[in-house]
Amino acid sequence: MTLTESRGHYALTEGKVLDAEGAISIIESFIRELWDGPLKPAMRYVQDAELPIILTYASNGTYARAMQSEEAMEEYIHYLGREIDDAANMDW
Repeated sequence: MTLTESRGHYALTEGKVLDAEGAISIIESFIRELWDGPLKPAMRYVQDAELPIILTYASNGTYARAMQSEEAMEEYIHYLGREIDDAANMDW
């Protein structure tokens, strides 16, 4: 085992040292693909709506229907948000 240097990064193993810039570039590309690709409605739900993931909705097709388009997801987000808000506003 030897100490190696690569662009200011050090490692105690032989071989290639992590290319931080390359790794960040790959991660950013992956995130762009999620936001611009067919998973955009899911990203809207998970990242912007701040709503919970409900496992029974994954198994009964609710999420699949919402994933058909961005508009369908927006409708679902508003619906679920209202349901949660209504449940929180109940007077006991």
